[in-house]
Amino acid sequence: MPSRKDNIDIIRGMALSAAAARAKGEAVRTELTEDFANEQLKIRVRIGKRSAVFTVYNADVERVQGERAVAQKIERLIGDALAKISA
Repeated sequence: MPSRKDNIDIIRGMALSAAAARAKGEAVRTELTEDFANEQLKIRVRIGKRSAVFTVYNADVERVQGERAVAQKIERLIGDALAKISA
């Protein structure tokens, strides 16, 4: 069974890959914030000086590798967040 850290690394990788495809040579990075009270993982994706945040519920973090529907949901969250900062 994959660890939570492994699943978070996969989500970060998904975000970095999608951001790099839109970055046009700018620096890309992610930052994580654990919101334990609301059982969420907030991920800020930065492209250069612009950024956007998307939120993944802990239950989805745990299932990202096991359920393709969850991975697709996270891909949509990432795409929506990047659409706000990509011009």
